[in-house]
Amino acid sequence: MVWTGLFMTACGLAAAYLAFSSGPLPRLFFGLRPAARAPVPNFRRRKAPLVSWKPWTANTLAQARAQGKLVLLDLCTSWNRACRVMDETTYADRGVAAQISKRFVAVKVDADERPDLAARYLSGGWPSTVLLTGDGAPLGRATFLTPELFLPWARAVDEAYRKNPSVPPPAAARLSARPYDAASELSGARAALAPAALPEPYFPQFRAAALLRSLGLDAWAKAAVERLLSDALKLEDPVWGGFFRCADGPGLGRIETAKLAQDQARAVLAFGPGLDAARTLHYVFRFLKAPEGGFYGAQTAELDRSQDAVEGSYYYSLPESQRLALGVPAVDRRLFAAPNALLARAALAAGDASQRAFALKTLELWWREGVAKGVVRHELGQTEPAGLLVDQAALGEAFWAAYRATKDPRWKKRALALAAAMDAMLRDPATGAYFDRPAQGDLPISLDRLLLPRENFDAWRFLRLLGRPGPRSWLEGRSRALDAAERASLASRAGH
Repeated sequence: MVWTGLFMTACGLAAAYLAFSSGPLPRLFFGLRPAARAPVPNFRRRKAPLVSWKPWTANTLAQARAQGKLVLLDLCTSWNRACRVMDETTYADRGVAAQISKRFVAVKVDADERPDLAARYLSGGWPSTVLLTGDGAPLGRATFLTPELFLPWARAVDEAYRKNPSVPPPAAARLSARPYDAASELSGARAALAPAALPEPYFPQFRAAALLRSLGLDAWAKAAVERLLSDALKLEDPVWGGFFRCADGPGLGRIETAKLAQDQARAVLAFGPGLDAARTLHYVFRFLKAPEGGFYGAQTAELDRSQDAVEGSYYYSLPESQRLALGVPAVDRRLFAAPNALLARAALAAGDASQRAFALKTLELWWREGVAKGVVRHELGQTEPAGLLVDQAALGEAFWAAYRATKDPRWKKRALALAAAMDAMLRDPATGAYFDRPAQGDLPISLDRLLLPRENFDAWRFLRLLGRPGPRSWLEGRSRALDAAERASLASRAGH
């Protein structure tokens, strides 16, 4: 009894510290972690890109068709290091810039602003470098390319197209027909649970862990969740808390040190109430909290200064005092619907009283300024894009979580309004599944609207809360099963 009392007292003190402190977390809050080796200073001189980029619009694509040029699509994010380096090297090279100006219509798209385009053109990582026809058909896909690699690659794709411009229509059906694997995110969990070393690149399997919890924690599932979350802790910032994006290289030594709002939310939802979730929420409310409500999108992977950038691999190896002496990496202050919905759900599920209150404040803000007639705007303050399936389902599920937490019927009514708009805009009467976006008209019909399994799984989960079947039958038709077969497969990987 004495030991139990001491343990409960320690947990209470830890929770109180996390609730009221805005400073760095003591080392003991992170458990027994190996000591880091002395950091080696790493700075990178910044160089301005020379390419003149156009926005993604129907007019830009029409211009490419009229000029008989291919579109060079740079699909990037604000927080990713490789995107920045390619801007500062490849796109700052005079030879590359000259060839792009001569041969292509150059288009830059922020993938956080346009997740619908990322679903169509992501090529395995950031940045995604894609050559398209003016009709949106992808002819060549790559990721990060140095100037020495970019020039021959782009020239070869362009010359092949000019020799045979009658390319087949975009193979959009392949995007819609991907097997769902009973929750496709679990395929990453299979690799992470294998006896061999963690896969590269390694992404923390928070979504898979949360899904396994929802399937029921029998002996093997509990062990699988513990393994997934134990591995994920390797990417936790030991000073400020919060999780880095991913890692690769020997011993996962190369870390993408960006911290995304959606990753922090999925971490909290996977861990559930406790110190692990509390550390992550401590980070979120210190760095990603928007004062008037809402959560910012991400903290960048490195520290930008006037003439150079401090690489994240060096910066995040430093203690608090040395980090602050250099400065704090920039935060992307845009507010996006799905990450905000996820973080609000996370705070309602595992936060303290003040964090739960802020989550409700955030959802009120989105209902007031981010929803019009049940249609969710993707970014607060912007009218387009709107009505994306990922946003409708995520915010609807967050409204339902608010209803469960408060018993206020207004939240239930709001969740139903989002479901009704989702049905009106996105439901495919032929299959019962949901398109990923309303018709845009910027791409041919085969690419304009897609039936994507992962997004439909999220829609099914939301609609199930409302007592509706959603696209379950469509999902089951594209998967081995939504439960039993997947559990058996993962059980064998986990050794149970």
